[in-house]
Amino acid sequence: MDTPVGSLTLSAGSSDPTLVPTNNIVFGGSGSNRTVTVTPAVGQSGTATISVTVDDGQLSASTNFVLTVSASFVGTRSITNSAAITIPSQGAGTPYPSTISVSGMGGNVSNVTVTLRGLTHSWGDDIDVLLVGPGGQKVTLMSDAGTGPTASGANLTFSDGAAGMLPQTGSLVSGTYRPTDYAPTDTYPSPAPTGPYGTNLTAFNGTAPNGTWSVYVVDDGAGDQGSFAGGWSVSITTAGAAASLVAGPPALVWIENPPKITSITFDHGTIQLIVNGEVGLRYALEASRDLVNWTKLAVQDNTTGSVVFSDRPTTNAIRFYRAVSTAK
Repeated sequence: MDTPVGSLTLSAGSSDPTLVPTNNIVFGGSGSNRTVTVTPAVGQSGTATISVTVDDGQLSASTNFVLTVSASFVGTRSITNSAAITIPSQGAGTPYPSTISVSGMGGNVSNVTVTLRGLTHSWGDDIDVLLVGPGGQKVTLMSDAGTGPTASGANLTFSDGAAGMLPQTGSLVSGTYRPTDYAPTDTYPSPAPTGPYGTNLTAFNGTAPNGTWSVYVVDDGAGDQGSFAGGWSVSITTAGAAASLVAGPPALVWIENPPKITSITFDHGTIQLIVNGEVGLRYALEASRDLVNWTKLAVQDNTTGSVVFSDRPTTNAIRFYRAVSTAK
């Protein structure tokens, strides 16, 4: 007799209970449509094999899949490219762009600050600096600010939370400023993206932090030059989920309605069995003398909802039959 689907017992196991406690494997759904939800322990990372077993009290079947939990850092991380950016008397700086590669951060960006390190220049108004994020968002950090020589080795930090902007006239000195863009509107040579450009670092909020962050430096007036001798740094704060899950199949457990032998007839030594089940599946007819050792007799695809099997035993011994699903 076939066990009703609703009466089957489901159980699960984890090869790494520290990463995935057994109580964190939860079954949902009902009948022949069941799901399994796996939740890793907080703060853990690694790989675990998750096993799922179906039991009717006499027989059982199991499957398993591999779950990989990759921990990512959520919070604030500062990264520096200390290579100097040389600013010519006119044109693009070297390198152009100067880049920082970010990886291993989880969540989405919630705050960005940038520091341009070691600025020395004979005419600050000439300097234009553009920040571009991994997703293509673009923000002017400074443009056409100051007159005359800058302070020597000035460190300029840009934050939306700063009290004020860089001055339009006078020397540029170390401090924290809001992104500053005075007229006229500036353009940047390729490969910098075209405008318009924002002046709020919140343009990066909600984006993915990982990837290449780029700073494009241009001198737009002839006759003066300088450098950011200490390169630049970016400080990124993220918020949100701290782990990503990668599960091998099957992440969804589907339990089919089992095939049923609905008719057995005997005619001149031939036994005919009709098996009903789900269309599209492949069924095997198996026979046994002791309900322990089973021999596969035949295999057929169920294309109509029922399959007819025939068997012609060569002895008069007791013979048991069962129909089972088999892989195509």
